Amino acid sequence: MNAAARIRTTLIIAVLSLNAFLITSCRFGVSLYLLIHVDLSHAALNAVSVALMTCIAAPLGGIIADKYPPTRLFIALTFCFALLCTGYGFALVAQHNLIAITVTLLGIIFGFFTAFSSPNQKVLMAYSAPAGEKTKFLASMRMWINLSRLAAPAITGIFVDICNPLIFFTSIAIVMILAALPLLLVNLSQQAQNSANNTKTGSNKTAGFAASLHYMKSTPWLIVLGAVSALQSGSWLAAFRLMGAHHCLTLFHSASTWGSIVSIFNIGMIVGSLLCKYIVLHYEILYSILLPGFLSIPLLIFALNNWIALFLCSAFIAGIIFDATIVYGQTALLDGIPTRILGAT
Repeated sequence: MNAAARIRTTLIIAVLSLNAFLITSCRFGVSLYLLIHVDLSHAALNAVSVALMTCIAAPLGGIIADKYPPTRLFIALTFCFALLCTGYGFALVAQHNLIAITVTLLGIIFGFFTAFSSPNQKVLMAYSAPAGEKTKFLASMRMWINLSRLAAPAITGIFVDICNPLIFFTSIAIVMILAALPLLLVNLSQQAQNSANNTKTGSNKTAGFAASLHYMKSTPWLIVLGAVSALQSGSWLAAFRLMGAHHCLTLFHSASTWGSIVSIFNIGMIVGSLLCKYIVLHYEILYSILLPGFLSIPLLIFALNNWIALFLCSAFIAGIIFDATIVYGQTALLDGIPTRILGAT
């Protein structure tokens, strides 16, 4: 890789990592401010709005990511996220009777754009990978993005303790826009050609998508069990984030404490991924169904104790178990889908 290509890839890694950090900070900050200044029900409603809309709009997000040049789409989405961050800031300093409707609406819009953002970043990563070093480049990029998301909760918690909501979210919006602008320096000619090729082959992709939908109508038991695993782990994660935060904020009166616990949980998830990679187990579907039962232990610890060291240890162990549940559940889903649907020969 020559010097120009190295600078280009470093720039893209830095922009995507900082963007992941800021978006995570925005979402986590909204939950904390709602828990501290409003109540648990509003925080839960916002989280559900974001997650539900992300799932609904996911197919459209993939189509848009294939159709348009990734850097231009990334910058456009960044401006949209910046506007939403500013909107959250104004909503959270407004009168109490306006918060419920406003925050729910913002959560729906945020989830809609999140469905566009994830596939766009994957396309941008794929197009930016240098020839001959794709694996190394993508691994490095994933590492920095995961580290950014890992650090976001702890740092966000500190600022939530000391900042006004309007100042906090407006600052995120400004930094988000400034951080995305360097992507304008990236050459778009190859990306435009790739997008044009994708558009030409869109009919084939649509046919493949239709075949997948047709097959999913006759779901085998592995897909059903994998979906059950996803539902179990997703429900636990919602309880961990919201109920655990409510308990910690009531007990310690500190957003930074809860941010540190979530960051420790994220570290546990990384360890869980490594363990699943190197420890080979049989009957993965069995573990994906049984492991969520152990996730109730951290919630019991949060409810029955006030020892911060025990909170941190339980969050780390929960991160390992949670990520293992996701990995085994996804394995079950893939095992239930035939190779012709996955595109293999």
